[in-house]
Amino acid sequence: MKRAWSPGAVYVEFSSDPRDWPSVGVALLVLVGMGAALVLSFLVFDERRFGCMSGIEIGKTLVQVALRQLAQLASKNDEQLHREREELALQWSAELKAAVPQAVAYLESRVDDLDARIAELSSDPQLRRVYTNFNFEAHREAIDERRRMLAHAAAGLINPEITVERKARVERTLRALDPADILMLHGANLVPGRMRGESLLGTPSGGDDNPGRMRADLLLGTPSGDVLASSGCVRMQVSGGGAGQGVWTEVFITQLGLDVLTALRTYTQNRKLSFVVPGREYKETDRTEEAARKILAALPGLGDLVSWSTRRSSQVERLYDRPRPTRGFAVLRFRMCQWQDWKLRLENLIPIYDKAEVNLVVSAEVQARSRDAKREVFVAQFNGPHDLLRYPADDCEALWT
Repeated sequence: MKRAWSPGAVYVEFSSDPRDWPSVGVALLVLVGMGAALVLSFLVFDERRFGCMSGIEIGKTLVQVALRQLAQLASKNDEQLHREREELALQWSAELKAAVPQAVAYLESRVDDLDARIAELSSDPQLRRVYTNFNFEAHREAIDERRRMLAHAAAGLINPEITVERKARVERTLRALDPADILMLHGANLVPGRMRGESLLGTPSGGDDNPGRMRADLLLGTPSGDVLASSGCVRMQVSGGGAGQGVWTEVFITQLGLDVLTALRTYTQNRKLSFVVPGREYKETDRTEEAARKILAALPGLGDLVSWSTRRSSQVERLYDRPRPTRGFAVLRFRMCQWQDWKLRLENLIPIYDKAEVNLVVSAEVQARSRDAKREVFVAQFNGPHDLLRYPADDCEALWT
C-alpha cells in the first residue's frame, strides 16, 4: 500500500500485490471500526437490551447490524443498476433501429444492387465483431448523446463502399471522439475547396481564402482540434516561408476522417452546427431554406438531374462555384460522360428557365474531355443566385469551390 502525504491531505492507493494485503486488511478493520462508532453514536442506547452485555459484545452486535444493512443496500444497488442497464440497452437498440432506415435510404439513392451487397456484408463474421464492439462501447457509455452517436455509427456499418478493415478502424477511432468533435470535423469538411492549381479570389496560396488555412482557423482554436489531430482524422501542415512570404498552418481531412464522417452521415445531417463554417456564411438578405426549396420544387428537371447525378454508376462530376467579387452569381455545374439522355432534355428546358420568375440561366454544351482525348463530356450549367443554388449543390454533394 502506497502513501503520499501532503499538507492537509492524505492519498492512499491500494495495490494488488499480495505483500500489501495485510496492510489492506488492517485498513479495512479500521474502516469497520469507524463505521461501528458512527452507528453507536446515532443509536439510542437500550438498557434492557445492552445492559447485561460487555463492551466487546456490544461492538460485535453493532458491527453485525451495520454489515447486514450494507449487504441489503448493496443488493438494492445491484438490482437498480441491472434495471438501468437493461433500459439503456433498449434505448440504444431503439436509436439503432431508427438510424438504419436513414442509412439505407441514403445508400439506395446512390448504390446499385444494394440488397445483394448488404447480404454479402452480413455473412462476414468480422463485421459482426465490429458491431459487437460498438454494442460494448455503447453499453459502458454514460453520456446519452454519445450513445446516440454510436448508434448512428453502428448503422453506418451497412455501407458496402467501405471495407471491413476501414470500418474496424473507424470503430477504434470513435472510442476517443465525442459528438462535439464529430460536428467540428463535419464543419471542417464543409469548408469550400478549390480546383487544383487555382487560387480562390486571386489570392496567393497562403491567402485568407486558402481552404487549409480556413480549416486551421476553425479547428485550432477549439479543444476538438487537438483531439481530431491526435486521432488521425485531420493532418496539420506548416506551409510557406518562401519568396518573402511568412509561414502558415493548414489542416487537411485524412481518409480516416472521411470514413468517420461517412459512417456518421445520418448523425451529422440531423444536427445543426453551433458555429459558422468559413466560406458558407449566410447574409441577412438571403432566402430561407424553406423559401428556396419551394422555388426549386417548381423548377422542372433540376431535381431529377440532382438525384441521377448522385448515383455512383452515373460518374458525374459535380462542382459548385460560389459568387466572386467579379461575378455576383453562383454556378452549379455537372460534367457527365453518359449524357445522351440528358442533352435533349436540358436543351428543351432552357427556354422554360428563361421565362421563369427566378433569375436562373441554364446552359448545356458538349466539350472535349481533354486536349488529347477524343472522348467528349456533356456539361450542364446552372447560373443563378447563391441563396437558391446552394441547396441542390449540397443535395448532390457537389464540391464547393
